[in-house]
Amino acid sequence: MKIQDAPTPHLMRLCQDDNELASLPLLGLTTLEQAYEAFPAMPRRNVRRLWAGRARLVQRWDRMQGVVADGSGAGGRHG
Repeated sequence: MKIQDAPTPHLMRLCQDDNELASLPLLGLTTLEQAYEAFPAMPRRNVRRLWAGRARLVQRWDRMQGVVADGSGAGGRHG
């Protein structure tokens, strides 16, 4: 499942900080430039903070999906 298709409540539980939570509207975007365009009134440094939160959230999601998809537990002692 793509992160964009995940239910919002599930994603909210996955967030570890305010920047990740605030980045949820950015999940459908693919570039930082699109994020700047989506929030034209927000200072760019704040958009970059949200974008970094989005990147962490996507990375965590991808790791979770990898564990679920291959059942290996993402390495570890026996992986």
